[in-house]
Amino acid sequence: MVKPSHVIALFLVPALFVGGFLLYGKIKGKPFRPASPWETSAKTVDAKMEGVTFHIPGNHLMSLLELSKRKPDELAGGFIVHALMPDFLPFSYEHKDDFIAEGQANKVVYVSIERVCRLGPRRSGSGPCTVRSRLDALVSAYAEPRVAAETLSEGELEVVPNMEFLGVGVSTRNSQKGRFESDIFSAPDSNGYRQLLVCGRFDRWPNPQCTLRYVWRDKFLISISFARAMKDDWALIREKADHFFTSVSEWPEEAT
Repeated sequence: MVKPSHVIALFLVPALFVGGFLLYGKIKGKPFRPASPWETSAKTVDAKMEGVTFHIPGNHLMSLLELSKRKPDELAGGFIVHALMPDFLPFSYEHKDDFIAEGQANKVVYVSIERVCRLGPRRSGSGPCTVRSRLDALVSAYAEPRVAAETLSEGELEVVPNMEFLGVGVSTRNSQKGRFESDIFSAPDSNGYRQLLVCGRFDRWPNPQCTLRYVWRDKFLISISFARAMKDDWALIREKADHFFTSVSEWPEEAT
């Protein structure tokens, strides 16, 4: 049975979410295309990024779409979709209880897709933005500082299928206290790019989540967040996300 508070949140939170962003867009003078995180229609919203057109089903779309000032016909950053595993189902009232399930029982994944290199000028002295440089920056930002796997005791070692355990991340704030924040895993993909999986620890967070980050088709950075209980299914989650983006994207002829 759905709790009354959940029913209220199901309708009230999306309304506030949409209203707030529309107001922000009006104040900032930026056009937004509204989308409710609880949309049930499969009617698509079309958006372009890096010359690629995405036909996004409304019942998958989780975020509002902000257009770029530098490229008015393209998105400024990207967008987020949500889906229910293992079949990557869109939101529907039939599955609403699954979408609001609590804790590690929640099987919903949140998938963001964004440009590898953001639009606009770069900071003075910074090198050119490439896929490799962006991935290296991510590894530095999300996987450091860390306690290397070879220095951990046997009971502290973690295993994820087809991934290397790099060690345990420690926040700078807690580094002197020995408080481990997250387990860090990595694996190359078929294109030789690094896939990075960072999972919060049960002894540190009440409801730990994992985030999988990787490059898709040399143009986009994909980040997928899900309950830690699904960490061993990371490859299936990536496969479903890749299939989804392939099915909703229209590429220029020279890029196909």
